[in-house]
Amino acid sequence: MAKSKKAATRNGTLQISGHFPKEHVHAFRVLAAELGKDVQELLGEGLNGVFKRNKRPNRISIVSGRRRMRPDSPEPK
Repeated sequence: MAKSKKAATRNGTLQISGHFPKEHVHAFRVLAAELGKDVQELLGEGLNGVFKRNKRPNRISIVSGRRRMRPDSPEPK
């Protein structure tokens, strides 16, 4: 079996995850889309909020590894 390629944006990183009700996950994804962000960006903001409430410095860089379409690209079908 061939080894799958790992995205360069994942190098030197680990995943933080959880399981939540389907409707909550959907609402979170809709919110991210409405804000023009991706789920990873919103999660980073949320985690930094936890650090702030506990009087710790922000630890999470809020950057997206998402592949964004070029502005001049046609809409996907």
